[in-house]
Amino acid sequence: MANGDDNGDTVAALHAAAASQSVALAGRISSLRGDLAHVRELLTQRMDKEELALDKQAREYERRLTDLNHAHEQAREKEKDFLSRTEYTVMIREIEKKTDTNSDAILALSNTPADIRGLYAWKEEMGKVVVTLAPLSAEVKSLSDFKYDVANWRSKVIGMSMGVGAVCGVLGGIISAAVGHWMK
Repeated sequence: MANGDDNGDTVAALHAAAASQSVALAGRISSLRGDLAHVRELLTQRMDKEELALDKQAREYERRLTDLNHAHEQAREKEKDFLSRTEYTVMIREIEKKTDTNSDAILALSNTPADIRGLYAWKEEMGKVVVTLAPLSAEVKSLSDFKYDVANWRSKVIGMSMGVGAVCGVLGGIISAAVGHWMK
């Protein structure tokens, strides 16, 4: 029986060891579940932050794209005001052709060197006229300033007369009311 008791003690010891290991495992499982919940919470927070950052980045990209589209439209509008190099070259060539044609026509009209000298003399006379008329520009400006001053003075007089008329009308009404009240 001693052998049977030994077996029973061994079994009891094994059961006690298994029970203590079961309790330890349950504690460890509980701890792991807590750790897992904490990791899950951290991952959820991180995913929320990343989603928020991606949303913010998408809004910024949308804003930049809108700005770029607007700038592109403005550039297209500005391009309408400019000539391409080819168009410019063609236009310059046409002007040169017209200038050459006009020069040829002037030369055809003035067959003699005397005619050309006459054109130069006319140019010099016109230069003298321009020089003669230059001082008159100051006189024209002073007349323009005088006209402005007269118009300004006229506006002031009209404004004052309207003001005086309004004051006279008000005073007439007050006097009329006073006389009517006094006559009662």
